[in-house]
Amino acid sequence: KSVRSLEIGACHFHLPKFDNKTTEELFAYIEEFRDDNIFAIAELLRRDVTVEKLHDITKITAYFLEAVKNIVEMERRVAASRDLDTFKAAKAMGFSDKFIAKLWGVKEIEIYNLRRYNPKPVHKFKPEGRDLSFLER
Repeated sequence: KSVRSLEIGACHFHLPKFDNKTTEELFAYIEEFRDDNIFAIAELLRRDVTVEKLHDITKITAYFLEAVKNIVEMERRVAASRDLDTFKAAKAMGFSDKFIAKLWGVKEIEIYNLRRYNPKPVHKFKPEGRDLSFLER
């Protein structure tokens, strides 16, 4: 949620400008304090760089880096699973409908409808008139 409030067009800890950088380029980038280092750090965590290594380079506390790592791990869970429990866990962590839609390869409105029409945990959910077949893809 805090990333979205920056009003820089990002809806998550992801900026496309870091996608094509090598890991070494990202290490060099985060050696110096910049206002967008958190996005580079998240990308490094996606590449399985350890919290310890990131702490050594940035001196950011391991506690904070572990929190970012938890978000990156939830990204992986969401991308790999389309179950409601994972969806709810991601929403509880503050994942936007837009980012979940990106991870699932669906339209944002489908995620909005899933959230809107599924306020309580249920075993099997199919609201009348709502096509949620994208969950089974």
